[in-house]
Amino acid sequence: MTFNKTYFKAFKNDQKKEGDTKPIYSNSNVRVKEQIVFESDKTYSLAIWKNDDGTLNIKFEEKDESFSQSPDI
Repeated sequence: MTFNKTYFKAFKNDQKKEGDTKPIYSNSNVRVKEQIVFESDKTYSLAIWKNDDGTLNIKFEEKDESFSQSPDI
């Protein structure tokens, strides 16, 4: 199976208080369109960036050393 680019969105936790163990960003309703499998001994790239609305986008992509990575959103 080829590993396609996979994006997740995380939302800022406005209920976060100093000293608690809650994450700063989370998403409790992540849904994927197909099974995602990370294979051992393969290299993947990970990118995280903050959007203007305060959410985070997280991208996983199989790294292909012979090609440059695809541009971010």
